[in-house]
Amino acid sequence: FMNSDFSFKKFQWKKIIAFALCMLMLVPQTAVIASDNAAKMEVVVNAKGSSSGNAYYVGSVTNDDYSFVYTGKAIKPVVYVKVASSENYKYKTLAKNYYTVKCGKFNSKGKFKATSAKAVGVYYAQISFKDKYKNITPQYVRFEIRPQTVKIKSIKAKGRKATVRWNKLAKSAVTKYEVGVSAKAVYKNDQHTDEYVYGKYVKNTASSHKFSKMGSGNKNYVRVRAYKEVKYYTPWGYQEENTLYGDWSKAATATFK
Repeated sequence: FMNSDFSFKKFQWKKIIAFALCMLMLVPQTAVIASDNAAKMEVVVNAKGSSSGNAYYVGSVTNDDYSFVYTGKAIKPVVYVKVASSENYKYKTLAKNYYTVKCGKFNSKGKFKATSAKAVGVYYAQISFKDKYKNITPQYVRFEIRPQTVKIKSIKAKGRKATVRWNKLAKSAVTKYEVGVSAKAVYKNDQHTDEYVYGKYVKNTASSHKFSKMGSGNKNYVRVRAYKEVKYYTPWGYQEENTLYGDWSKAATATFK
């Protein structure tokens, strides 16, 4: 086949495809269903394994929505595992005595280290199987701990100026505060400053902010939230960045004259 350019290319493509398939088999996958501030996580695996200890996995990782609010105490998500003993996709909930859950982070080499999930940041829940399911590779589900909700203490408006004060959070849990002023009575948590009448980011040591030159005549709604920029490693040793937003505070109203 070396004398045929077509055959050589065909052979190379076969090797590439075979290599890709092998890599996919090594990647554990989970199917996850969750909502914001989820109290539980659901991991779906197929427990049919071979004598070599491999297992079949189905579904895809869609667990970016696992979000918890900082409480000052360690958070350990409740994990529910569903398994199937064949490839018929008929799953049943696995008894908790067949697996253990540990929280932690990965390092730059892709090695998992158990640690307390307490501070604001991104973590992974490690699901390790035992007894008759011990042939299943440990599964990892990502989750995050976001900053607390900021509470506004007061707001004073005079003319086209105003000062808002709030109870600041721990410096380590905040990169910056975001102050938003809008004519809307309701904010969505994913709204950013380009949707406000006024928006400003202030340093994490601040507990107040002054703004001026506001439009006059209408009632405005002022809110504050905190966010934290974090870096973390994935199970493959890649470094990722994420911005974790706390919820908006309750609105304080101000009328500019």
